[in-house]
Amino acid sequence: MPYSTPISTFWKSLCLLVLYCTIYTSTTAQDEVDAGMSIALVDSLNAKAFALKQSNVVAAYAMLLNAESQAIKLNYQKGLVTNYLHQGGIFFQSGMPKKALDKYYQSYNLANRLNEKLLQAKASQMIAQSLLDTKAITEAIKLLEQNVTIYKSANNIQELVNTYNTLATVYQEKNDAAKVALFINEAYHLAVNTKYQYGLKKCLYNKAILYQ
Repeated sequence: MPYSTPISTFWKSLCLLVLYCTIYTSTTAQDEVDAGMSIALVDSLNAKAFALKQSNVVAAYAMLLNAESQAIKLNYQKGLVTNYLHQGGIFFQSGMPKKALDKYYQSYNLANRLNEKLLQAKASQMIAQSLLDTKAITEAIKLLEQNVTIYKSANNIQELVNTYNTLATVYQEKNDAAKVALFINEAYHLAVNTKYQYGLKKCLYNKAILYQ
């Protein structure tokens, strides 16, 4: 039996290879499930923190730090974009506008690298709000006008209405009545046509200020 040893060795090797592939496939599948669950956990923590930040800012911030740590381990970049945005919101409401702006820019820059236009627009909306508080009106207008383009492209009517309302508020600061009226009208027609009540209320408030 001159070939018994090589054949025996071959079959042993083949069996070991099959066993290895089975174990590897099983482990990889479990890793993918675990990763999926961890990503879901990051999303859940981000969402819970956002909902909690008005009533318990300390607990909300702790959740965000936990979510940030998990997202970094998973290299879950999209989760970090949202996380930094919410951290910025906590700093902003806590009277730390400079720290808030740093986090908003972290979110904006990461969303830009990922080409996540809607998340980028959310971050730039918050940056614009922070800039308005520091009277950096020209830069705020530039960001808001970029958002108009993004929301039109995505057909995101509610955010487009919100942005028009914000632009109306900004131009009130500049005492530019023509621009205020323009953006109020844009917001009004879209809000009425889509029955967007929050946007309509904000629009009517801006209109009342304009014509008082």
